[in-house]
Amino acid sequence: GRSTLLRTLAGCLAAQVDPDQAHLYVFDGGGALAALAALPHCGAVVTSAEPERVDRLLSRLTSELAARSRLLSTAGHSDLAEYRAAQPAGSRPPFLLVFVDRYDAFSAALEHVDGGRLIGQLQRLVRDGLAAGIRVVATGDRTLLTGRLGALAEDKIVLRMADRTDFALAGLHARAIPADMPNGRGFRMPDSDLLQVAVLSAQAQGAAENRALRQLAGRSVPAAGRPFRVDPLPLAISWAQALELPGPVGGILVGVGGDDLGQIRVDTPSLLVIGPPASGRSTALGVQAGSLAAAGTPLVLVTPRQSALADSLDPAAVLAHLTGTGAEAAEALATALAAARPAAIVVDDVELLTDTPLGNELVSRQRGLRDSGHRMLAAASGDSAASLRGLIPALAKGRCGLILEPASPADGTPFGTRLPVSVLAPGVPLRGALIHNGRVTAVQVPALPEVPADRAPRGADQAEGR
Repeated sequence: GRSTLLRTLAGCLAAQVDPDQAHLYVFDGGGALAALAALPHCGAVVTSAEPERVDRLLSRLTSELAARSRLLSTAGHSDLAEYRAAQPAGSRPPFLLVFVDRYDAFSAALEHVDGGRLIGQLQRLVRDGLAAGIRVVATGDRTLLTGRLGALAEDKIVLRMADRTDFALAGLHARAIPADMPNGRGFRMPDSDLLQVAVLSAQAQGAAENRALRQLAGRSVPAAGRPFRVDPLPLAISWAQALELPGPVGGILVGVGGDDLGQIRVDTPSLLVIGPPASGRSTALGVQAGSLAAAGTPLVLVTPRQSALADSLDPAAVLAHLTGTGAEAAEALATALAAARPAAIVVDDVELLTDTPLGNELVSRQRGLRDSGHRMLAAASGDSAASLRGLIPALAKGRCGLILEPASPADGTPFGTRLPVSVLAPGVPLRGALIHNGRVTAVQVPALPEVPADRAPRGADQAEGR
């Protein structure tokens, strides 16, 4: 009856508390609480199979804990209830209720992520959250009584155990245990009071209780102070769908992401994309270049070998397309940039340009990007990311890059950072880790629409640098 208990608590919250007075966040270790997301009180239901989303939710909650602690200290109040009593009705911070179902399974899945950082954040919420108005309700097996979380929790409900001797872990004597312990029957500690968990439906089954929760959600009145969201990243999204999402104006579109799912854009003179074969490097470049072209920036394409990049862009935006690597291509690049207002140089397979005349010209141009107003976008294979010569290390020094299908924390080494384990997504098409301004953000790169084959890019006469 552990999940039933949490559904009952959520149902009481929905029936008795306005959504702007208490917000709910759920870590669902067993998959039984997905229906809670329908409640207007609920900001997110995340599972242990979503470590990146778990990381974002825990980061938001720990940040909220720190902010509330500062607020209470500054205002001179001992806890949130006292602070709320002193505030007018429209400016009272809501209580935060955090559910963790099957903490044992949740902990086993995440205890090795970043050295146990996520589990440590969750335990901090239990330890320090009470005064700040954060209540954590965790369910689990017998290990919950012997672990650190059990030691931090003062209020415990002990339901039927698999082995009667396990009741001793909670301080209950075997003679106090009834011979018959039906579902939902348990003891509330430390007073050992016997209780029966209420149910939301007479059928007392998960499906029926989920229907009851959805009915309660439909009767709840939406409030202005909605809980913050922690949206999941889509497994795939189209270019058109990405453009419909909210986002900042200007900059380079890298993908979609964030707690409130939206466009992720960066304002930077250079950006390097790194990824394994078939990870979508050309698509990522096309998305970035296409966002600049939509704002009126002319493009200079450099593709030393066959690439789908040119076919993904509007030919009208392409000022020149260079496929050679020699001195003629270097001269053509200089001519194109001299004749254009600030342009974007877009380079695919940049590792093939190392120690070539065009590669050397690009390195020179990269050093003067901030003064010239031009931008440079480039993509390289993951194997070449450790190169010490050419354009790759020059771009990596800018500390702005996109790593596609990151598989190891060490994949961030070219940019001088170590990736959190929570953002790793090996084998997920067009999933990446964006490194910008010292932060790592998980993003989903949109798929580009196909451009008709009969639309050849303008500037094709310069394809070989002529």
